[in-house]
Amino acid sequence: MTFISPGFLWALAAVSVPLLLHLVRRRRIRVLRWAAWQFLVQSQQRLRRRLRLEQMILAAIRALIVALIVLAFARPVIRSRAIGQAGSGPIHAVIALDNSASMGFERAGETDFERARKAADQIISSTLKPGDAVSVVLASANPRPLVKHPSHDLEGVRRTIRRAPLSGYGTDYARTARLCLEICEAGRASRREVYVITDSQRSGFPGMPGTAEADTWRRLSRLARITWIHVAADSRPNASVLPPMQSRDFVIPGAPVRIESEVVNRTDGPLRSATARLEVETRTAGATALQIAKGETARAAFTHTFDRPGTHYGRIVLDRPDGLASDNSGWFAVHVRKALRVLVVGPTTSGASVPDTLYVATALSPAGASEGGAAQVTSTVRNALSDSGMPLRSFDVVVLAGPSNLSAAELRALRGFVEAGGGLLAFPAASGGTGLATVAGEREEALWPVRIGSRRQLPLDRAPSLDAATITRQPLLLFRSAETTDLGAARFTTTYDLGVPDTGGSRSGTARQGRPQTILRFSDGRPAIIERALGNGRAILCAFSAGVDGGDLPLKAAYVPLIHQLVAYLASARSDERMLSVGQPAALTFGIEAGQKTFSIARKAALPDEADRIIASSLRGVPGPDAVMLRCPPPTEPGLYEVTSDAVDLSDGFAANLDPRETDLTVARPDVIAGHAGSIPITFAHEGDDIGRVVRSSRYGSEFWPALIVSALILMAAETYLARAFGRRT
Repeated sequence: MTFISPGFLWALAAVSVPLLLHLVRRRRIRVLRWAAWQFLVQSQQRLRRRLRLEQMILAAIRALIVALIVLAFARPVIRSRAIGQAGSGPIHAVIALDNSASMGFERAGETDFERARKAADQIISSTLKPGDAVSVVLASANPRPLVKHPSHDLEGVRRTIRRAPLSGYGTDYARTARLCLEICEAGRASRREVYVITDSQRSGFPGMPGTAEADTWRRLSRLARITWIHVAADSRPNASVLPPMQSRDFVIPGAPVRIESEVVNRTDGPLRSATARLEVETRTAGATALQIAKGETARAAFTHTFDRPGTHYGRIVLDRPDGLASDNSGWFAVHVRKALRVLVVGPTTSGASVPDTLYVATALSPAGASEGGAAQVTSTVRNALSDSGMPLRSFDVVVLAGPSNLSAAELRALRGFVEAGGGLLAFPAASGGTGLATVAGEREEALWPVRIGSRRQLPLDRAPSLDAATITRQPLLLFRSAETTDLGAARFTTTYDLGVPDTGGSRSGTARQGRPQTILRFSDGRPAIIERALGNGRAILCAFSAGVDGGDLPLKAAYVPLIHQLVAYLASARSDERMLSVGQPAALTFGIEAGQKTFSIARKAALPDEADRIIASSLRGVPGPDAVMLRCPPPTEPGLYEVTSDAVDLSDGFAANLDPRETDLTVARPDVIAGHAGSIPITFAHEGDDIGRVVRSSRYGSEFWPALIVSALILMAAETYLARAFGRRT
């Protein structure tokens, strides 16, 4: 036990006052002998002993009352083993202020972040004194120091905290602890304190407790006392729109694009008659009604056609307000290219039958095959790769439709084209030949390192079909449902056996770098379409031909959308990433003419009556051989961002969304927090607690002066009662 105000202990000398008064006022007995004296001696002795005992009891009670009052003023505390850093030197307080997106949850007209700023202000104003120092950290998945070096200007730090911004980052307590540890290690104060002011979001502790994570917290606890202040409600109902997805990355004017988002219901009950709207350029382009049970997810899907090239912006918004408005919208940016340039290579004549190249070219440009076609898709058909008359980099995708043997130089050119970001789609010839063996096989230089088996031929009534149930990744997710397009309607009379190495059943969005993966199978289980990532590009190989000699797929409704989807997917490898998460840097590609231009970035207004907000200016790109790369600073909040130049015709942009984990507002219990922190001593406080009392308890231990005051009052009442009772009997 120790005392916060030991200077009052000198007043314990006042305990002797009741004892002195007892001695001074002790009743003196005068002996008068009289006739009946001998009969009262025995009774008088008994009375004297009783009076002396009563007076001693009253004197002891009065002395104890004085002692309790003096001790209460000295403020005694019981120190636990967890409390260290004893002393009275200056304090260095590190305040970790959670400014992640979930802190924007609003209740009773105030956000959790505003409550956190008030708690930080209260810590400085009520628990620190002149001579103490403060550092402030903005805690999130991307923590940064707001006041890094210890500042003795307490009022200045309070003003800085009041201006602290809310971000769109996720939550990561381990990263925050590492930054706090760095600041504490750099400080010189003998007494250090760390205050984590947060909503205690469960997603801030991803996965199971780890050794490295716990070691950081243990090192921090050896340097500083840690106080965890929870400012959010234990239950925060929330419905959220996850980041949108689009059916194809390579988009051209007039080509329908499917844009969809998942809507998650984490409210206290079912969502009935909720409406999700598609907005494009701030105008409503579609709406759908949703019925979502508690804890379930629904899909809001829309099909939209963009009518002109350029970057288009929009969002899927849920018309169901709740406490966290920032996750009620899923933002998207779609770059629409002027045209898709495809080189189709293969025999242009095939005797009496129609060549495979004509089927592919017609599917790509239904309005007119071969050289011209629709304005949005430019397909060039050549008999051999060397006959194109243009360098391969002039095309987005090369389609091999039953080609003959390729030379070593042509294979090297194709590999270089794909590695530079181009797309390659290959169909074998139904008639056989060695064309497939030149591009695929178990040779090291093969574009698809797979084992080529036999060519199977079956009558149409026994021929296999495509099994849409085996689709697990892009680019064919659109075809999983027969309601969209029925892939299973076609039959394949001629197929090839492709021996694809087992990849462990990966369900990732694209094939692993360098390893072929099956993205669609025949109904008999054999690989039908395989994909390989090669450098910056992608290559897809089919186990069936592109024409009617190997089956009736070209005669089915699925043929045209399948060819378009595969080609658009392969072309998208060259597309810049425009669907980002908050904190993810963007890199946009412009023509070589942009080398001398400067760029600015503005966050676009979400509503027609709002104004754009400039967030960066005077940016310059890095010139390359064929293009200029502009690296944009990471966005700090969700929304739409437009990149413009002093040249009118140079503009682009991107969209940023919240980390989906940040939309789960589940609160971590203190035992979960302690488990991830390595079971170190942490003082927990909640909204509504007296922060000053919690901090004093953390510093000095548990104060019990109120109990002393209560005990003194009880003894005073007892002393009054006993004094009256004893007086009546005297």
